[in-house]
Order: sequence, then structure tokens, then C-alpha cells
Amino acid sequence: MVYNKIDRINGQFQKRYELEPPVDLAQLKATFMNNESDTVFVSARDKQNIDELREVIYDKVAKRHYSRYPNYLN
Repeated sequence: MVYNKIDRINGQFQKRYELEPPVDLAQLKATFMNNESDTVFVSARDKQNIDELREVIYDKVAKRHYSRYPNYLN
């Protein structure tokens, strides 16, 4: 799961989920939204966590590829 626009977290979100401003990445990961192991919080505008997103996508694609073509590189 990818959450974009983490740079635009507003006061209502902070108040609703009892997050202390300024909200940082650790606080986001501790909220309800991080209930999956592959959750990535990104900001395309600020280029925040783009590398982490690339790694998760690469791992998912590689896993699927190896399951479909197990002898491809052997």
C-alpha cells in the first residue's frame, strides 16, 4: 500500500489521530495506516521515500517473476 502526499498532512489529521505536530514519518508508520508489511509513505513533490518505494516494487516484481519463471536465470 502506498500513501502519497505525506507532505500535505493538515491539522485536522493531526488532531483526529492525536499526532503531535510536526508529523514525521515515524508517527505515520505508527498510525492505523501501517497495518501491512509493505506500506510505504511517499511525497512525490519532496521526493521523500521514493527509493523505499522502488525497493518494494522491485522486490514484489522479482518475487512474482521467480515464481513464474524459476529457471529463467539458471
